[in-house]
Amino acid sequence: MAFDHSEIAQELRSRIAGIVRADEPMWKHTSFGVGGPADLYAEPACADDIVTLIAEADRRGISWQPIGDGQNLLVADKGIRGMVIRIGKAMGYIHVDGSRITAGAGAKLTKTVDVAVSHSLAGLEGCTGVPGTIGGAIVMNAGTRYGYVGDIARRVRVVKSDGSLRDLTPDEVGFSYRSSALHGSGRIVVEAEFELRPGDKAELVSIVEKLRRRRAMTQPSAGKSAGCVFRNPDEEHASRLIDEAGAKGMREGDAEVSPKHANYLVNTGSASAEQVRTLAERVRKLVQDRFGVLLEYEVKLVGEW
Repeated sequence: MAFDHSEIAQELRSRIAGIVRADEPMWKHTSFGVGGPADLYAEPACADDIVTLIAEADRRGISWQPIGDGQNLLVADKGIRGMVIRIGKAMGYIHVDGSRITAGAGAKLTKTVDVAVSHSLAGLEGCTGVPGTIGGAIVMNAGTRYGYVGDIARRVRVVKSDGSLRDLTPDEVGFSYRSSALHGSGRIVVEAEFELRPGDKAELVSIVEKLRRRRAMTQPSAGKSAGCVFRNPDEEHASRLIDEAGAKGMREGDAEVSPKHANYLVNTGSASAEQVRTLAERVRKLVQDRFGVLLEYEVKLVGEW
C-alpha cells in the first residue's frame, strides 16, 4: 500500500516522545552495516509510544515490525516496506531490587550482566559478551552454553498486537533453544524481570573476565558481523562443519567467511546484503554437499528481497 512516508512521520513525531523518520537507511542500524531504507523508522521512548505507533500503523493499513539493536539482522538492499519499530536506548533502564533486576527492552544485555555482577548477583554471567538488547535477548533466548536469559527470566511485559499491555510468565514466553514463542508473534517486549541469586563478587568478576578473553580469542574483531550466522545442528557445531567443508576465507565481494570463526560472515568493507546472503547460501550448499546437513539461519533475513 502506497503512502506518504514524510507526511506520516511528521504527524507521528507530534504524537510520541520518541523518534520517527521517513526513508531511514537501515545500514545505520544493523551490525552487518548493510540494508536499504525503511519506509518509516521509529524509536519509541516508552510503552505508550509503541501503542500509538501500532494503532496508527494499523489504522492506515501499514505493516510494522519490531527490532532490537540490529545485532542479528540481515536487511535486504531494497529495504523494508512499512514501519520499523526499533527498541533502543530510550527504553534502556536497569533497576535492581534485592535479587531481582528489571530491565527495559532497550537495555544492552552486556550492561545488564555488568550491573548484576556489580551487585554480587549470579545467573546472568553466562551471557557475557553476547551482543544485543534485553528485548532481542528475550525473543531469541540469548545466551551461551553457560546460561540463557530464559533460565532466569521471571516476568516479561509485552505490548500485544492490539495495543494492550500484558505480563507473561516464562511458560507463556515459550523459551526454547535460541528462540521463543514471541518470535514473529506480533508482540513487542518492553520490559523483563530476572530472578538472580547472591554470589561472590570476586568470583563473578573472574568468570566474566575469563569469558570475555575467550570470546576475544575466538571471534573476529575486524569488520562488521552479526555473530553466528547459522544455528548449531543437533549435537554438532556449525563452525566445525563449515571449516571442514573448506569454506573459511571464502568471499563474495567484501563479504567474507571469517578465517577466525567459520560461523561468522564479515562485511570487510562495503559488502551489500545480497553479497552476504549469496555467500551464506554458498556456505550452506558446501556443508550440505559434504555432510548432508542443511544449516538453518540464526540471523534473521528481513525486508524486500
